[in-house]
Amino acid sequence: MQPKSYQFIADADHQKTMGFIAQEVEPIFPEIINQREDGYKGLAYDEFAVVAIQAIKEQQAIIQQQQTAIASLLDRVAALPFGNSGGVATSMQLPASLFNSGEHMIPLRSVFQFTSTL
Repeated sequence: MQPKSYQFIADADHQKTMGFIAQEVEPIFPEIINQREDGYKGLAYDEFAVVAIQAIKEQQAIIQQQQTAIASLLDRVAALPFGNSGGVATSMQLPASLFNSGEHMIPLRSVFQFTSTL
């Protein structure tokens, strides 16, 4: 589904409108499609909002799971032996600018330099 900009032919103002093409939405959410007497299809946008909000909630749950997994992996990386010194990293000082909203959202390649000791 891709948002489209369009104008109704019957609209005297020819004002542009944003929306979705009913035929593209229908295979995914047939219950929010209505068909007029003249055969044209339309969307019940008020019902579409409920679907969109649920999708956002599901994405947020996935993001939270990923943040938890990243935090756990960072803790494991911090506990790995460092270089050839044989010491163990007991703490990591990371620039605050690498964190997104205080969460563990760190681009690892920009923070760690990985070397193989095998």
